[in-house]
Amino acid sequence: MGVREYQSLTPYATALEENWGKPPGNLNSDGENLLPTSWLCSISLLEKIFTLFFMALMSLEFMPGKQVGMSDVCYPDSLIGNIPNIYYYAANNPSEATIAKRRSYANTISYLTPPAENAGLYKGLKQLGELISSYQSLKDTGRGPQIVSSIISTAKQCNLDKDVKLPDEAEAISANERDLVVGKVYSKIMEIESRLLPCGLHVIGEPPSAMEAVATLEEI
Repeated sequence: MGVREYQSLTPYATALEENWGKPPGNLNSDGENLLPTSWLCSISLLEKIFTLFFMALMSLEFMPGKQVGMSDVCYPDSLIGNIPNIYYYAANNPSEATIAKRRSYANTISYLTPPAENAGLYKGLKQLGELISSYQSLKDTGRGPQIVSSIISTAKQCNLDKDVKLPDEAEAISANERDLVVGKVYSKIMEIESRLLPCGLHVIGEPPSAMEAVATLEEI
């Protein structure tokens, strides 16, 4: 779209220039100022040329303007114009779907969230779990301080020291204090391992398999 066509389709675009410069302007958004020129250009093209808007998790409904009873000076109203707004919204986010209906006249179609599974442990975290198992079986053999030193070093490499207070050296603390350190690290990696992660993306119109559904139910 050329600048002249853009200006003819969006007569209110001059309000954007204070934050983003003249077209094409800057492309980023900071979440506080008005939408950038590129965003306005794309949605205006949809309204004037294609006459249909199919959305999935955009930001039209959060643009500046009144919350209810909007007028043509409110950006959601100005941008959506007369476009039918068919909007896929996740079934676990009804509050924002309501905003989309109220502020962008959306006809929402709910879709399922992807099936979930445990995050598990990998790389350094998996190695950390193995070191903790070694400590539990060998701590009374004289190798306790050495293993805890490895646990502390590996935990720091995994950035767990941001969540767990770790000593500099295992040799400088007592056996009880070593147990406490190992216990705290163990609790943290168990927390990480048990977190739920989505198994890929949900495909519209395709239900989860029986195995995926059972796995999700087991983790709830």
